[in-house]
Amino acid sequence: MLKNCDERIKGTLLNHRLATFLQTSTNPQLYFSTESVQLMSGKILKIFTAMVQATEHLYIVKDEHILGGEPIIKGTRTSVRAIVETWRMGVSPEEIPQGLPHLTLAQVFDALSYYSDHQDEINAYIERNRIPDELIDPLVRDL
Repeated sequence: MLKNCDERIKGTLLNHRLATFLQTSTNPQLYFSTESVQLMSGKILKIFTAMVQATEHLYIVKDEHILGGEPIIKGTRTSVRAIVETWRMGVSPEEIPQGLPHLTLAQVFDALSYYSDHQDEINAYIERNRIPDELIDPLVRDL
């Protein structure tokens, strides 16, 4: 719960980050985290600080503040792109959580399922993040 501001601290704000997300009524797939600020007058202002967009996939979301809104695993900064690129290098889905232990196998499979449904989108992120060959040191280029 919010604490009252101490009257001795004139003009200061008490910030309290809420642990929950508020679901908007206009779009059930948009969620906003809020920060509440209690003014000396006792009025409480709610400031929307982040927007998280749910997808049709349970573990995949888009957060405009993480990787510019690129699809990520919910609760992480791990992109679907990273999982797809790892899989394309020949790592099986069952092995991916060994290298990314914060992920479950279900999250990995959901990321690959998202890729299957949105190949053009993820391929565009892969291309956008590709390092041009001329910038790769020749000593490591063919590894």
